[in-house]
Amino acid sequence: MAKLTASVVIEYQKKWKKSNHTADAFKSIGQELAEKCSLSDREAIDVINNHNVLDILASKEQEEERKIERVKDRCNEESNESTGKEGFEWNDGYEAGKYRVAGDILEILEVI
Repeated sequence: MAKLTASVVIEYQKKWKKSNHTADAFKSIGQELAEKCSLSDREAIDVINNHNVLDILASKEQEEERKIERVKDRCNEESNESTGKEGFEWNDGYEAGKYRVAGDILEILEVI
């Protein structure tokens, strides 16, 4: 799944401008964008039509930040359980489980 960025927005707006402007073309481009960037149909339509684009970008960034925080929280909870150490911090991950941390980092990168 690709991240929605300004360049992706421009790419799909250009695709629409270069198309034959039929309903089928619009639907196809919108579905492609929605699938590529995990957007709702309404969000994809707005992006192609250049409506609410900044709001949609901000919303997607906030979703990613929340996902990253959930992964960090889960890692901290697991590390606290495995070490029995109170107040375990994200940066202490190496001490708690240096091999598991690599997998957690990969999971964070997949979210991004």
